[in-house]
Amino acid sequence: TKVVTLVDSSTFGIDWMSWNSAGDRDNWVDPADECAASLKVTELLAEQVESADTIVVNKIDLSDEARTAQAMEVVKSLNPNAKVFQTQYGKTPLEELLSSVKSEAKKTECCSNPTCPSKVEVKAECTADDHSHDHSHSHSHSHSHSDSDAAGITSFTYKATRPFRMDRLLNVLNTWPVPVKDELDIKAMSKYSSSSVTMLSGDTVDNPFVSILRSKGFCWMAPNSWEGKGDQWRHETAMYWSHAGKHFGITSAGKWWGSLEGKEQVQMFLEDKPEEYERIMRDDWVTDEFGDRRQELVFIGVGYDEQKIRDSLDECLLTDEEMES
Repeated sequence: TKVVTLVDSSTFGIDWMSWNSAGDRDNWVDPADECAASLKVTELLAEQVESADTIVVNKIDLSDEARTAQAMEVVKSLNPNAKVFQTQYGKTPLEELLSSVKSEAKKTECCSNPTCPSKVEVKAECTADDHSHDHSHSHSHSHSHSDSDAAGITSFTYKATRPFRMDRLLNVLNTWPVPVKDELDIKAMSKYSSSSVTMLSGDTVDNPFVSILRSKGFCWMAPNSWEGKGDQWRHETAMYWSHAGKHFGITSAGKWWGSLEGKEQVQMFLEDKPEEYERIMRDDWVTDEFGDRRQELVFIGVGYDEQKIRDSLDECLLTDEEMES
């Protein structure tokens, strides 16, 4: 199955900076479905673009040239592998659309190859207690520099093989910059970099994350004690990090495969999916001691200082002494 996502170029920048949840929009979700209603409009927009094989940027007749160009730039930065069309009134030549979908279908045939550039959609459930969540996020994080480089939008992946200490990570997240503007402005973001910016709180901040457009991935939290007391669930649970626009969240995404008793149990659990087991061992199993537990976060933005972001996150990791205590 291939996914075609339709993007409204005239409202893209406003929706990206919206505070709304899906439940705030008329007829978006079943009002009785609290989980669906709680999903943020910005994150839904980002995920629909990221998971698409083909993207149609529509209503360019209702949008000005700058807004259309910005929507195109952001779409390409979020999903550099998708085929992107610009249209008005949704008029896309059917032969081109079908040709695009057919072309994408051929690309996915290489997924058994470790260098396969295909995408894997990553979603966090409202509740997730088992190993059913998708750990195949390594491919989805292959955001290389793309056509959006012309706008200065680039990306990098932060990786680490030790857990975050919660109090230090919270210190970073509690100062996470929230944009003031009600509409996305990439050109303004490019001027922010790590300079002082006034946020919604009224505070002036010097923050390396201020020009990050989107960040997502999986993170690993340390327990308060390695002795098996209290909050071992932190150590066993993969947490999904998702930030877009004014929204930021870290939610449970099920248990790490490494929480099972060794590779043998993982293989037994996936005995009917041998290719997935091989992929996990190849792409996700980063240490013998902790299995697939790791930090793997993609940051997409403009004018950011990559080293300062890396340093900020490195300071949240457990030290050598804390790893042994």
